[in-house]
Amino acid sequence: MREQKAVNGIRCLQQLGVHSGEPFALAALARAEGLELAQVADLLTSLGVAGYVESVPESPGCYRLTRSPSQIRVAEVWDTLLQRASTPRLGGPTLQQMIDWEERAFRAGDPAEAV
Repeated sequence: MREQKAVNGIRCLQQLGVHSGEPFALAALARAEGLELAQVADLLTSLGVAGYVESVPESPGCYRLTRSPSQIRVAEVWDTLLQRASTPRLGGPTLQQMIDWEERAFRAGDPAEAV
């Protein structure tokens, strides 16, 4: 159950990363990921407390990343959402690398060809 929350949180961050810098509506994020609005609101609250996202005052109900997707390591987010003590990790993909991989997989039509 907690692992699914972490997966959903990372997926939400990826959506925000694709729209990097632009406000993205909570409702649109829930629709894009096929999640309940309350689930996404809970995830964004956790991610906001951890410093990954922020609400956009000039666009009520919208959120954005607090830093570039290339500066966010997926392993850090995973630990945060699983409420584990964060351990320094030098490796592992960034959010931007995951976004790029998915884009290549979509274009190739086969995830195995995106590597």
